[in-house]
Amino acid sequence: MQIEVTQNPNRYSYKDGVWKISAKSGLKPVEITEGGLKVELSPLLSVSGVIVHIKGTDYYLGSKELVQNLSDSFQINPHFSYKEHSKVLGAKMGKTIPILEVKVDTLSDIITKQKEKGRFAGVKEVRWSLEDSYKGLIEQINWTLSPTSSKPKDKYIVYDLNLTGDYSVTSIPITPLDETKRIPEDVLANNLKILNDRIAELRGDFNIIKDIFYFGKSVPSSTTTFEILASAEGEEFEVQVITKESVVASKTATPAVQQAEEQKKEVDALKAELERLKNEAAAANGESASTNKPTIENWKVKAVGIRTLFAVGGINIFPPKPDFPLDEKGYPKEKSIGKIKLNGTFSGYLFKTLPNGNTLWAVQDSPNGSPSGYVYQAPKVHKIVKA
Repeated sequence: MQIEVTQNPNRYSYKDGVWKISAKSGLKPVEITEGGLKVELSPLLSVSGVIVHIKGTDYYLGSKELVQNLSDSFQINPHFSYKEHSKVLGAKMGKTIPILEVKVDTLSDIITKQKEKGRFAGVKEVRWSLEDSYKGLIEQINWTLSPTSSKPKDKYIVYDLNLTGDYSVTSIPITPLDETKRIPEDVLANNLKILNDRIAELRGDFNIIKDIFYFGKSVPSSTTTFEILASAEGEEFEVQVITKESVVASKTATPAVQQAEEQKKEVDALKAELERLKNEAAAANGESASTNKPTIENWKVKAVGIRTLFAVGGINIFPPKPDFPLDEKGYPKEKSIGKIKLNGTFSGYLFKTLPNGNTLWAVQDSPNGSPSGYVYQAPKVHKIVKA
């Protein structure tokens, strides 16, 4: 929707970064030069009229309505802008849409402190919504700015203490004395053993509770974990978290299953690394495709970080030049010859890792052929996984 100037919109014109405002014929028009700040807005906010910048990143967030209005109104209304334009008679033009900054570093420090407190509350792990690829952070921002947005919940993984003692209300199974009121040695010994075992269990359980809630330690008996979704009362992050509402969501796998899964991940990672090193060695030694044919597989392009929240953009394909020249900033010098959209697939293999840490993937359908192009992957922007 166009946001027009309220007074005399027909007097405004725009060309090559300059708005001209004409009063009447014969008078020199007033000129406003466009400000230099340029940002790419991500339409992820639920409120209009404000832009949020995640400090330390290039992520600027706005609502879909705001993004559309800025696009529609840019040339006809220099006042409706987040940019600060040139001055007119000493007055600043533009910058009517505020940009709020969120400091992630400050939030990270607070999260670290809260995790430390959780150790003394039987909490094995806390998965903060803010840590989930900025998804939780955006939900928190929307909840802060909009009264209709739902408050995001953090996930707590707490221990089941697995206490050994018998805490039932039934009486201790002590054998009573006989009618002669004598104390048989075997009965006395058995009764004392029962009492001693019960006391040992109580002391053991007390030490477990003391280790967790006083020393902040985890104990071997606390094997079962529960995942709890929770929001917290109170406005200050520095205070101890108080659960407002919670529900058991699921139980985790047993330690044996978890260990097997971790081992499988390590084996898969080692296989991938060996394959990468083999391909790099082949490329460095100049081996031909006929003597060392690559393994052709299907791959999928995925986004990283905040880009996972909206399926736009993709990854570029460049000419298949073996030297693959880079500029001074470490980006490809050649112009792209195509693009693979997000979640799109291609056939090929990992060709080599560049000095800047980014990777080249050969686009190739057959091991007997040659690459039709190279995909340039920056791990901070895209990841490539098996399709």
